[in-house]
Amino acid sequence: MDDVLASTEYARATALAIDALLQGDALQGIKSGNNSDPVVKNLTKLAIRLQQFRQHSGQLGQWLRVDASITSPKIRNIVAELAKEGRRVSVIVFNEIDKVSGGGAVDIDPAVLAEYDDVLAAFIRVFILFSQLLSGDGDKDSKLNHPDAHQLVDNAQRVSEKVLSSRSALLDMENPHLPPIKTRA
Repeated sequence: MDDVLASTEYARATALAIDALLQGDALQGIKSGNNSDPVVKNLTKLAIRLQQFRQHSGQLGQWLRVDASITSPKIRNIVAELAKEGRRVSVIVFNEIDKVSGGGAVDIDPAVLAEYDDVLAAFIRVFILFSQLLSGDGDKDSKLNHPDAHQLVDNAQRVSEKVLSSRSALLDMENPHLPPIKTRA
């Protein structure tokens, strides 16, 4: 599962970039501005969520390697699809944080940071579900057919699509009255 590994590495790199950003001078304008509390709070929360995402995606990756020969095609297909979306989301979050850490006059939309946090939380729940499925005994496919499992998977796909088709965390400084700039993976 290359996408699970890539998601894990992007989450690690992004969490480290956020930590450096929060400790460095790149946010001085933001920290002293009107939106400093929500931005710093959401960046801190996002860094923690990225560490959790990294932990659970890494654990899922280990289970997939251990259980690869007995994992059903249905589970492999769903995990592969979600891992691909997780990687795409991880890349978007990384790129947004990388833009901010590059310096320059930027303003960060705390609502978009909250959306990133929501999608990471949804993926964490799905990664935990699949790790539990793979570590347990019994018919894994029938457990996956449970309505709660469907709801977790559907929610992760829904919020990931929202982020993948959403706006940037960076506000357009040339036209601050306009909505944030659109980006795509």
